[in-house]
Amino acid sequence: MALTFLQAVARMEGFGVSGALPTRLDNEGDLRYANWETKYGATLDEKGFARFPSPEQGEAALRELLNRAYVGMSFLDALNKYAPPSDGNNVSAYVAGVEKLTGLPRTTILTPEIIG
Repeated sequence: MALTFLQAVARMEGFGVSGALPTRLDNEGDLRYANWETKYGATLDEKGFARFPSPEQGEAALRELLNRAYVGMSFLDALNKYAPPSDGNNVSAYVAGVEKLTGLPRTTILTPEIIG
């Protein structure tokens, strides 16, 4: 079964992997802390990432971010912005992983429905 873009991003970030930072922080998107996330109960962890009170709150924050900042972009453009090489990310592998998990090509334009 294909995943939504949001679910694929969470999987690529390591959410659901025992001991992984996104799992420990209930932070599906491995989001760095920002003030707007407090409406989802986020607090600042010791490494600068957001810690959410539940996976559902972390998912809601990731959904808001993706819908606010990435709708209308292709997978490729969105992931270059979301997980840039300047942060040490292998964007080619990230994009390939999202393509595989969603079953959609990198040229797919993000909509709220595709984000999930």
